[in-house]
Amino acid sequence: MTNWDDFRKKVSRNKNNLGGANLEDTDLSGVDLRGAHLEHANLRGANLEGAHLEGASLVDADLGRAYLEGANMENASLKIAQLTDANLKGAHLEGADLSFATMIGANLKNAHLRSANLEGVNLEDASLRSANLRGASLKVVNMTDEKSSGAGLKGVSLKNAGVPEVEWVVASLKGANLEDANLEDTDLLGANMRGANMRGANLKNAHLRSANLLGANMEGASLREGDLLGANMREVNLKHVDLINADLQNANLEDAHLEGAHFEGANLEGANLRGANREDAYWEGANLKNIQK
Repeated sequence: MTNWDDFRKKVSRNKNNLGGANLEDTDLSGVDLRGAHLEHANLRGANLEGAHLEGASLVDADLGRAYLEGANMENASLKIAQLTDANLKGAHLEGADLSFATMIGANLKNAHLRSANLEGVNLEDASLRSANLRGASLKVVNMTDEKSSGAGLKGVSLKNAGVPEVEWVVASLKGANLEDANLEDTDLLGANMRGANMRGANLKNAHLRSANLLGANMEGASLREGDLLGANMREVNLKHVDLINADLQNANLEDAHLEGAHFEGANLEGANLRGANREDAYWEGANLKNIQK
């Protein structure tokens, strides 16, 4: 692994002008690169543990397999950067621009992504466990072709993550692990969450209108006051879910598991409840007009 001091002596007098530099496997741990220009740089496999990259430009940089644990990249630009299998555990990415970056298999556990721009990002099989994404923009591209669905969040883990007030427009969260995630006030309009694990998640006041939740596991989750108008909830596990005052007009709940669920004050007008298991569910004050059963 190349040492930073050796590189600096041999190649550059100005560490802030490193556009296109080849720093593959370089040891840059703890280095101060605040405001540095690293556009198109090759940082593949580099050790950037605890590095200072606040405000740095890493547009189109290759950070595949890079070790960035605890690195500070607040307000950095990582547009279209390659971060496949990068370790960003505990990294500070507040306000960073990661639009259209490739982060397949990246480790973002405990990462700080508050107000970060993740538009179009590829987070397939990435881990965002216990990450803070409050106010982040996740306008994720939704590729309908199964073979190219990696442009979404297929298989992503958001267990215990805090992601309230996030905008996920037409997101692909098929098979995602959202167990215990905080998704309060989140916009998931039209999202594909087929087979997702949302056990114990907080989806209070979430916007799931027209979302595809086929076969999802939402046991013990809170959807209180949520907007689920027209949502596909066929075969969903809603055991003991809080749906108090939720809007479920014209939702498809065919063959869903509703045991012990709370529907007090919910609007289910026109909903499809054929084959649903409604044992011990609570319906006080619910609007059941024109339901199909």
